[in-house]
Amino acid sequence: MSEPDKPSVGSDLAGDEFAGIEPAPPRRSPILALSIIGVCAASIFHLGAEVKYALSSRSAAPIEELRGASQPVLDRYVVVHGIPDRRNSLYVESRGAKSRETFFRLLDQDPPIFVRALDTSPTKEPGHTSALSARWQGRLQRFQDASFASSLRDYFARAAQSKRYLDLAVFRDAIRGGGAEGLGARAGGTFRDRAGREVKLAPATEIEVELTPVEYSLELPREHFPKQEDAQHEVERVIAKMSLPLRPLEPSPDSFRFATPMLENDLPRRNALFAALEVGEIDVAPEIPVKKVPLSSVRFSGDDLVVGKDTLAWSTVTTVGWREPLRIDDGALVLTEGETPAGLLWAPLVAALLAALAAFNVWYLLRRRRA
Repeated sequence: MSEPDKPSVGSDLAGDEFAGIEPAPPRRSPILALSIIGVCAASIFHLGAEVKYALSSRSAAPIEELRGASQPVLDRYVVVHGIPDRRNSLYVESRGAKSRETFFRLLDQDPPIFVRALDTSPTKEPGHTSALSARWQGRLQRFQDASFASSLRDYFARAAQSKRYLDLAVFRDAIRGGGAEGLGARAGGTFRDRAGREVKLAPATEIEVELTPVEYSLELPREHFPKQEDAQHEVERVIAKMSLPLRPLEPSPDSFRFATPMLENDLPRRNALFAALEVGEIDVAPEIPVKKVPLSSVRFSGDDLVVGKDTLAWSTVTTVGWREPLRIDDGALVLTEGETPAGLLWAPLVAALLAALAAFNVWYLLRRRRA
């Protein structure tokens, strides 16, 4: 008896018309598409200010003109003028950069305006002629919208103080009328500082009284002299022919300081002194005497101002002020010098690419749903 023919595996496969069809690739998860759409939407939202600024006018407009015409000033290319607070300025040196930036507040702007600009401090480098400026142009935005807002707000609150000044006539009348209590009483009403801002002073507030300078301050950088004695020997060598007394002052973080009498009434000697200091590369500036006492320790005796234990002629008083922590409120603005609309043209291009990617994923989801 013959055995039945066994089925051939090859013959079965040959007879199956669907055997060569590969399985369909797995479809992309709709969750991934939704995630991409969400990321694109969030990115476009965060780029909104940059896109708005990139598409704004490329001609810088003075901020006073914009405000006078009731036009918006945020995210605009503007020009600002003001008095920089160099005493509390912050210097930033980026790694690998050839120049450093400075960050400072304008003293006469309300609401407060901060400026982030290239450092324009005078330097002794050959051929360098930059000078301090009172005009800057760039992008104006809210301080709290800047990427560095939180860190700089904390820094200024810890390490910086703002000095505010009183109008001398108002100060004199208030102290004569009722001493520290009289000044404090006026502060509770319409009293304002020299910049026109309202102020309230307590009797314990420390007052700084600045007087007419009678000495020059001579400064030498610490990086060139390891000790104060070495710096003093250098100053004595430079002005040896002048026969002027020299006394050390409180050093600053960057320099050693010494005082010598002013020569305003002896122009030939003064010019000779300045020439010698220029050759010796020693900085010179008026040394302003400052008396610091609580407001309660200030009173008048006739025409003289009594500051603690010192009696000063009122004619020698140049300013009266006090210090307070430099706080940056939510209404503060910041101008980034040199940031032009043309420099942010990448923002609308990136936003367009993100919008196209989001649209493709929306189309994919709609197509999948119809399928």
